[in-house]
Amino acid sequence: MSEFKNISNHQGQVIKDSDAAQNKPAKVIFAIVIAIIADILSIVLSFAPEFAIPANMLLVAILSFLLGFKFLYLPAALIETFPFLSAMPFWTAATLYSIYKNKQDSKK
Repeated sequence: MSEFKNISNHQGQVIKDSDAAQNKPAKVIFAIVIAIIADILSIVLSFAPEFAIPANMLLVAILSFLLGFKFLYLPAALIETFPFLSAMPFWTAATLYSIYKNKQDSKK
């Protein structure tokens, strides 16, 4: 029975460990590089929405896997499918904001 008394301490440690795993430098750098490449490709794919929409959804999944899901990825995916709006670096901005929020959350 005494093993269950400290379960809340262990759960907090597991959450902190998973947050630390989310902020590994290799994952962060890889996510930024993918976002920059996606912004460049979205300019090309903006006039072919049949390719842009699945590519953006795949990017949401990849970034969620690397940095954790943020709601901001969904509007970024939607905006990146419109011609002329895709010239803006929404993926890079969303990725950098996600990294910022993960660091802010890990400090608490």
